[in-house]
Amino acid sequence: GDTDFTLIGAADSNVGTTFTATGVGAGTGTANVGPVTGDTFVLYYNKEVTNTQADDRVKRNSTTFTNSGNVVETTGINFFSNVMNDITMDYTLFDATYMRKGTLNILVNGNTTSSIEDKFMGDSELSDVEFSITNDGAGKFILNFKTSLTTGLQFNYTQSVSKFITN
Repeated sequence: GDTDFTLIGAADSNVGTTFTATGVGAGTGTANVGPVTGDTFVLYYNKEVTNTQADDRVKRNSTTFTNSGNVVETTGINFFSNVMNDITMDYTLFDATYMRKGTLNILVNGNTTSSIEDKFMGDSELSDVEFSITNDGAGKFILNFKTSLTTGLQFNYTQSVSKFITN
């Protein structure tokens, strides 16, 4: 364009010149505006990166797991106590025949203590599924499951977390 960027703080008007504008300028030229000193950016755990805090979209996660038949096995989903303490997972667990919907409430404390509560809806077709938590003693907690089914189960979930801050 025909904008003279030197009038608003640039050393020259060449493409690629970085400067802090002292005004809006005039003409048909355009400049890319990026972060400047003093800008604050906040990233919220387990959310898509957006330009506003009010954006409350929740990401749906999905995984598939298979049980060998009534043995405790890992789902492949882990939690770390230095990142989160209170986890809520709304889930749907299903295969071609059966389905279960519910909410897992998980608390982790320190490197060794955890609890889990599974609230599922009504007469679930997968009533024999049991979720549990184990840990490695260093702050990593592993979500496990057990069922008599040996078919692959799809596990779709949304997750919200919070970290307790102590003084």
